[in-house]
Amino acid sequence: MGSTVKGSTDMSPSILGKHIRLVDRKWAIAVEQAIGNIIPGYLCSCREDERVLLEILSRCVPAQEMDYRPSVTVMKYQSKVYQNLRLPPSNFTTILSILDIDNPTVACFLIDQGRIEQRILMDSYENARRIMEKRAPPNCVATYLPNGTEMQNTNVFRCYTCRTQNPRYFVEDFAEQITRAEKDCNNIERQIQEVKEKLSETQKRVNQHQQTVTALDTTINEIKIKCGRLGKELRELQLIEAPNDSNINDCENELSEYDNRIEILQQRIKDQKSKAEMESTEYRQVLDDLTQARQRVMEKREQAEQCKTELQTCDALKENGQRAINELQKGLDDNQRKLEQHEATKKFIETKLHVQIENAQNLVKERPKEEIDVKAIRRSLDALLKFIETNKNVSHNVQQIQDRLEAVNEHLDTFGRVVDKQEKLIHKLFKAARHRGQQYKNLLESTAKLTSSCFSSFLESRNYTGEAIFDHQEGTLSLEITPRGDEVHKDTRSLSGGERSFSTVCFMLALWEVVEMPLRCLDEFDVFMDHVTRRTAMNLVLEVAREKKKQYIFLTPQDLSFLKITDDMRILRMPQPKRTLMQTNNDNDSD
Repeated sequence: MGSTVKGSTDMSPSILGKHIRLVDRKWAIAVEQAIGNIIPGYLCSCREDERVLLEILSRCVPAQEMDYRPSVTVMKYQSKVYQNLRLPPSNFTTILSILDIDNPTVACFLIDQGRIEQRILMDSYENARRIMEKRAPPNCVATYLPNGTEMQNTNVFRCYTCRTQNPRYFVEDFAEQITRAEKDCNNIERQIQEVKEKLSETQKRVNQHQQTVTALDTTINEIKIKCGRLGKELRELQLIEAPNDSNINDCENELSEYDNRIEILQQRIKDQKSKAEMESTEYRQVLDDLTQARQRVMEKREQAEQCKTELQTCDALKENGQRAINELQKGLDDNQRKLEQHEATKKFIETKLHVQIENAQNLVKERPKEEIDVKAIRRSLDALLKFIETNKNVSHNVQQIQDRLEAVNEHLDTFGRVVDKQEKLIHKLFKAARHRGQQYKNLLESTAKLTSSCFSSFLESRNYTGEAIFDHQEGTLSLEITPRGDEVHKDTRSLSGGERSFSTVCFMLALWEVVEMPLRCLDEFDVFMDHVTRRTAMNLVLEVAREKKKQYIFLTPQDLSFLKITDDMRILRMPQPKRTLMQTNNDNDSD
């Protein structure tokens, strides 16, 4: 992907952050606040590199994460950094001065896009605010503090605080940052747990106060009823007429007894009133305590919401750290794979060298030990020269041999192209087969989950619980059913006849949910069911049939008078068989 720029060296696409180093670590958050959005981007020198890089990113980055894809910018290669820059006064420190950039093109890009030469850094918040509130220094775009706070004054003074507490790109130790984030998450989870415990304790106290208030209300009502009853008795006693008896002493004695009873009743009424007043005071006190407890509960809930917000922030930091770990792990895997390739190449070269050494040793061993006869060699050479002279004048059809050689080469090239096409086709077929196999596996798993969930929902119509377990590796299917108030049955043979029939109907309906058939039929599915189970199963089957708008046929010898006939349902009853007297007697004899 390298691209050549006229009059310069070759420049390959590169990520901007690779060429940037920070001189002083305390300005990491401030620099990320200023140019953090362009650090992860890529820089190219031609449109062809941009197109290839965008294709690679589209294959690597999922479609749902396209918003997080790094930017790609095309810029002409620069051999040196811009010289005539509009800089702030020399007593201010700029971002350009604290960055160590090893690529002049990257430095020029940051000057053009980030204006790093016009962004100054200051340690003191008071000095920065005092300077920027009056008027920004010449050629100054913004001022940054070490904690990331940004101050601007184009026409109106503005101050933006930074929410991040730790740097994202200029990090020395990722493991320490991840450990810190995990500790923060654990602390927040522990605080949430403590708040939940306090909230449960407060709720228990509120419930106790409510029970106390209810008991006091009941006591007050009882006292009022007693007071009414005593008042009624008092009025009845007052309306009693004097007896028409001549014995005055008896009347006086009876009157004195009534007086005593009235005094006792009045005393009891006073006691009850004082007791009611005392209990009403306790009731008001309980109500006050209940109101305070509710206020404390609301405060705890607000604290819990704050803790949840902090936990979400920590989760985001944890995800960022995990993403960085994944990138480092990916780089480690690439290096490991390259190392394995180099080791394999080394082993291959060593093996080849060993074979060549063995061949050389064999040649050395086969070398004759005696001295070579020069005369014999000269005789052999003369014989070869004579043979060459003899066959020199023999004519051969060279043109025919060359034509045949070209035809064979052309045929070989054609056959090679056919083989290449077939190999590409086979590769595509293997890829399509793997894709279809994965799709079929996903479809199989989703179908099994849908069948199991439908089976469970149909069983709940009679308060049953259960599930259908599919084992695609072993090719088995098992049903686990728990009737009401019973234990789990992993074998349907341990169920009663009605329970087994009802579970079979539920499983058949669950299978129908994933099988698209226009015609569906059930034969005598309610034979072994009791009346309640038959009614539930029939209503369930009819409800499913109305929802799916399919053609359903049900055969049953049972009575269907309990069903409500609708327009989309039709019942056909077969007539009773005609029996003769002889057949009836024979049936009775056989019985």
